[in-house]
Amino acid sequence: MSKCNCFEQTLKKIDAKIREQIPDNARDVSIDWENRVFMFNGGDHSPVSPKVKLEYRKIKRDGEPAASLTKDSISILPSYCMFCGREYQKDGGES
Repeated sequence: MSKCNCFEQTLKKIDAKIREQIPDNARDVSIDWENRVFMFNGGDHSPVSPKVKLEYRKIKRDGEPAASLTKDSISILPSYCMFCGREYQKDGGES
């Protein structure tokens, strides 16, 4: 089974659309996915780990809400391609 190349194909399309909209004389243009993933076991995997950000207001001991928000984020390593739905290999081995 061949590897999924949806991320590469999608990034090429995004790159082309962005370059149409920025000035022709723009220099040092870099367009790439954020939160790239490097897997030591190789195999088929998502090259990007999407982030989910969360914010919430804690309640103080006196029952009042805290003045500031607590902010955090969680990265997710998908098991399936978000574009084509193909399942990634779990062990990095050949199928």
